[in-house]
Amino acid sequence: YIYDLRRRLFGSGRGAVEDDQVLQVARESGATMLLSGQIIGAGSEAQTTWQLVDTGSGRSLGARRVQGADLAEMADRIIADVLPVLARECGAEEPASARPVSELTTTSPEAYRHYTAGLLAHESWQLKEAAEEFEQAVQLDPEFALAYCQLSNVYYFMTGGYSQLRLAREYADKAWELRNRLGQKDRLGLEVMWHQVHNRIQDALAVNRERLERWPRDIAIRKEFIRQLEWYWYDDEEAEVARQGMALYPDEWKFMDEFATYFSSRGKVEQAVGLYKSFLEKHPSVWEAWEGLYWVYRDAFLPDAAQMVADTVFALNGNPTYHLK
Repeated sequence: YIYDLRRRLFGSGRGAVEDDQVLQVARESGATMLLSGQIIGAGSEAQTTWQLVDTGSGRSLGARRVQGADLAEMADRIIADVLPVLARECGAEEPASARPVSELTTTSPEAYRHYTAGLLAHESWQLKEAAEEFEQAVQLDPEFALAYCQLSNVYYFMTGGYSQLRLAREYADKAWELRNRLGQKDRLGLEVMWHQVHNRIQDALAVNRERLERWPRDIAIRKEFIRQLEWYWYDDEEAEVARQGMALYPDEWKFMDEFATYFSSRGKVEQAVGLYKSFLEKHPSVWEAWEGLYWVYRDAFLPDAAQMVADTVFALNGNPTYHLK
């Protein structure tokens, strides 16, 4: 969501958000506070700085520099510093001490780097590369529960038949053995995957409904649930989950796209086109939304309208597939 906002505001792709863009992106997202920081050096030379800012006024609410040789320990110190400031600014009770980062992730910085690289590859749907990164992560730390969760997820969505499903089950079972090394949200995410790879579909759906009820504003959970509902043909529920997401995040094209596709699949072309056009009036540079509109027109046998939209997709995305003339 943050990357999409940054692209709409500044036209830039992925990668670190530039320092002079961070505050504007945070404001556009609706966040009231922004936590940012830097890591400089490594090993005994490592130091981090963090700052918490009020996004409305730009006023600093707190800042500190932390030095040390152990990145996980430094992360624990930052969390211990930041949580009381957050609680004070939110008018909330100061939370109890958080579990150490190393307990919920890994003691190996190198394993965590591979894990992060795997997440980025998976997000770009480079599943083979993602699997390789996650496998390197668990080789470096055989108790890295989060990496086993991601391995199960990657292999489940790979094509190739039984061998991938077998690996998805093996990694889900391994993560299940290590589930005490996961936070509450990640543990429930693992439960969804564990039920799914063992063909307990109704249980997987039930856990996803629980996750969404507990964290309704979590975009990743909502998108994952929509994908699951689509996969198992729960069309009406999928449309409702997308509609709720669209109400929460009107600038997020994916929820609008899912809701419009529901109308289009039922021959309600006017409603689908209306949703796309309303979104594109505000966000004309989101080529994915133009692409969705193209498919609505094409499936409705409106070739002239589809061609006009195809030209727009080509102009924004440069994909020759849509340059049909």
